Amino acid sequence: MSSKRALAPMFVLAAVLGTMIVASVRTPQPVAQAAVASTGQADAVAFGRYLIGFTQDVAEAQARGVAAANALADDLWIPQLHVLSVAAPDGTLAPATEAALLKTPGVRYVEPDGLAQAVDVPDDTLYGNQWAPDKIGAEEAWDVTTGSPNVVVAVIDTGVDLQHEDFNGKFTSYGYDFANGDSNPDDDHGHGTHVGGIIGANTDNNLGIASIGRQTKLMAIKVLDSGGSGQYSWIASGITAAADNGADIINMSLGGSTNSQTLHDAVDYAFGEGVLEVAASGNSGSSNLFYPAAYSNVMAIGATTSADVRASYSNYGSWLEMVAPGSSIQSAWCCSANYANASGTSMASPHVAAVAALLLAVDPTLTHNEMWGILQGSAVDLGSSGFDNYYGWGRVNADDAVATAAAGSGSTATPTVTPSPTPSPTPTPITVILNPVADAYVDAGSPNTNFGLLPKLLTNSGTVRNGYLRFDASGVNGNISLAELRLYSMNGSSAGYDARGVADNSWGETTVTFNSAPAAGGIAGSSGAITANSWTLANVTSAVTAGGLVSLAVTSTDPNPIFLLPREQANFKPELRITYTGASPTSTPTSAASATPTTAPSATATPPPSPSPTRTSTATPTTPPTITPSPTASATRTSTATPTIAPTATPSPTASATRTSTATPTVTSTPTVTPIPTATFTPSPSPTATLTATPVPTATATNTRTSTPTFTPSPTATSSPTATATPSTFVFTTEADAFVLSASPGGNYGTDIRLRTNASPAENSYVRFNVQGLSNSVTSAVLRVRSLTSSGSGFNVHAANSSAWGETTITFNNAPGFGGAIVGSGGFNANEWVSVNVTSAVTGNGQVTFTLTGANASVTAYAAREFSSGTFAAQLVVVTP
Repeated sequence: MSSKRALAPMFVLAAVLGTMIVASVRTPQPVAQAAVASTGQADAVAFGRYLIGFTQDVAEAQARGVAAANALADDLWIPQLHVLSVAAPDGTLAPATEAALLKTPGVRYVEPDGLAQAVDVPDDTLYGNQWAPDKIGAEEAWDVTTGSPNVVVAVIDTGVDLQHEDFNGKFTSYGYDFANGDSNPDDDHGHGTHVGGIIGANTDNNLGIASIGRQTKLMAIKVLDSGGSGQYSWIASGITAAADNGADIINMSLGGSTNSQTLHDAVDYAFGEGVLEVAASGNSGSSNLFYPAAYSNVMAIGATTSADVRASYSNYGSWLEMVAPGSSIQSAWCCSANYANASGTSMASPHVAAVAALLLAVDPTLTHNEMWGILQGSAVDLGSSGFDNYYGWGRVNADDAVATAAAGSGSTATPTVTPSPTPSPTPTPITVILNPVADAYVDAGSPNTNFGLLPKLLTNSGTVRNGYLRFDASGVNGNISLAELRLYSMNGSSAGYDARGVADNSWGETTVTFNSAPAAGGIAGSSGAITANSWTLANVTSAVTAGGLVSLAVTSTDPNPIFLLPREQANFKPELRITYTGASPTSTPTSAASATPTTAPSATATPPPSPSPTRTSTATPTTPPTITPSPTASATRTSTATPTIAPTATPSPTASATRTSTATPTVTSTPTVTPIPTATFTPSPSPTATLTATPVPTATATNTRTSTPTFTPSPTATSSPTATATPSTFVFTTEADAFVLSASPGGNYGTDIRLRTNASPAENSYVRFNVQGLSNSVTSAVLRVRSLTSSGSGFNVHAANSSAWGETTITFNNAPGFGGAIVGSGGFNANEWVSVNVTSAVTGNGQVTFTLTGANASVTAYAAREFSSGTFAAQLVVVTP
């Protein structure tokens, strides 16, 4: 037991590329340190390995055919994600191969296969044998339940020692080694065994250590090899396999400092299957995002010491959910000793996963969202009161969490040491996060107009605009101690906004106007000064009552509009965070974790479309809170060979690129955007030679490109044919967009929900369109950009010198150059489409990139393709002869 090894899995996201994203930079990105402290190893990616993400309509055989056509050796296929692992023959993906992949229908993205790395951590400091169970109240929780063999926690790690003396009979029938491609997930490193021991080692067997989950079953999934390295494809496969084979909870004591679409999709897949996912927050002692913990559908867990304070190595930030014991934790080990002490957020995460397993043992009907809410609401508040960036919602509390679950399930279990009836303990405060069931804004300048479905809320005193939000608090039953309104603001304001109570809940989201809006009461709370692109907070406790609908009005004394994101914006929906204490359980106690709304308001009869559940807290009534973004599932690609156009006297159809929807969360934190597949356009001949001003019907973008389309005029329905072809109009949406800053020359802002321009300091935006399939003859081309803020001077448009830039890798230092301005937009108002003529820069048959620069020294914001699920992505409208 001299020097033990503890794992620091390192994930890395190198350049992402795909049909919609070009990655021209091939240098390895920083690799994340796993959940152990004091790593100090360099980051890495799997040499020559890449992951190709396909759309859902692409079968495995087709995917492998794409690899073969591009001279790439195909390997692991992940069916749930439609991702294929490939190897480049010379160790890197050639630009020509990259370009070919970009033009292949059905390819969503390509990214290097990241590595997770393990590091040595010496066992220097011992705080005593297993101090953690007592600290988190496990002994008291065990008086209610010692876990259940029907509850399964998947340990996605270096494997688990299958022959360990303390794991006899603890494993499920399913287990797999994705590192070596076999069904033997035995640990040959040690880290996974340590993690598994915390969760579910045998207890009360006069041997070794006691686990928190005790009777909990373990699913061993090996995704890291004996050296502690693992490809992204292994890790993503492990997550999806756990979800498919019955895991209730997944523990991931690993992570990385950069993002991966494959990893994100795998996390969202498991969450959509109802699995609670818990992960280590990382050990760099910073606020840097650490994945997968930073994804909104994953509980991010930091580490504490035996003194109940944050460990210095533990990562922190607004994305942190809670903390748990992580320093000098004794557990099982393998390969060199049976037991060892280890420190890191790797050790903290399994404590939370194990407590979650105890909750399911008490009440098997709990959903992953309800478990999340109970864990959060029962946490011991450390640090600043309420949520803070260093402790999240607090340190895990097994005693109160299990008591809450037992009360909610109607359990009559009582501690064996106190068989006689005792007074009920003081109820544990519970926190729920509610999203609006309706929201809208009203405008004095348009007193009879409804703005309920627009992707924004506005408030200001200039022309008097007020926002309205309604929440369903039917599941809240008790005394409210705190209610906070959280709104995401797109621009700053020194005045901020005021939140007011509204007694009348009868207003309709699609009917409320300034003239019909209910009266607002006095100010309940104010945000104070706010900064652009940030969450704001107002204490509205005095305006919130339990057990029903709650309406709030948002007003402001700022003469300039404040742009707040509404519930239509998947990534940043408004939230009402309510902390309350329920009455002590009597004859039929009900826990907020399982409480459901008694009356569903009419405005939420139909839940918002979402491909998978979104993250919520305990008693979330009808709409789950979106700490995690989910793209809408309505926009899908059509697999028809060519668009079908009804014979009419209108001009020929407009080909529109449509988004492919994938399950995305949460949410999270930092939204990760699913790349949009490139639409291949196969125009049909015009049915008539008559030109009118009637809007053209939209043609379906096909999935299969054949050859460059030619346009042959069709005869009209009259007796004599005409030889004049009708112009064809095509509407392309951006396949990639980003903005770069001279003030942050190495920063990447490709997945932000907005674009920006500014002359001083320089802020430039890049938008790329794929116009493959057009003829070289272009009659006109118009660039359309959606403004988020107003500008008296607008922006200038330039043709970029290259389209070989990556949305997630472009920076100010490596952005393509551009020539003089083609045209200027002139001034415009906020929230309108701005059109500029760019005909001279569009020739068809390829990609075209435009650079937007500021016309004066002020920041102007525009909607990126990530904004509001792509509703306001930039467009290129092209007319050909």
